[in-house]
Amino acid sequence: MNHIMEIARFAVVDGVESDTVPDRARIIDGWLGRQTGFVRRTLVGPDDEGRWTDLVEWRSRDDAMAAAAAIGQDPELEPFMAIIDSASVEMRHIPVVATLEGVA
Repeated sequence: MNHIMEIARFAVVDGVESDTVPDRARIIDGWLGRQTGFVRRTLVGPDDEGRWTDLVEWRSRDDAMAAAAAIGQDPELEPFMAIIDSASVEMRHIPVVATLEGVA
């Protein structure tokens, strides 16, 4: 069974500065670490359109879908969720077929 890469692309609500996003995004790190099947997370952005992309790798599609269903239910995550323009969210779950890690 392949790992799954969750790709969540989003914009922030009007008035939120770009430098706020990484700090607020760290709020979710502890929660993710407690989710079954969590492997790693990388946040990138903003892109040329001002949108962010959250890349979260899971051991299975079931693990990814369970976390996706639960994320809006935890009040601990509200400070991060509140800055996301919910109408802008695009989420995909795609199998990981290869990974290469280099030395930075």
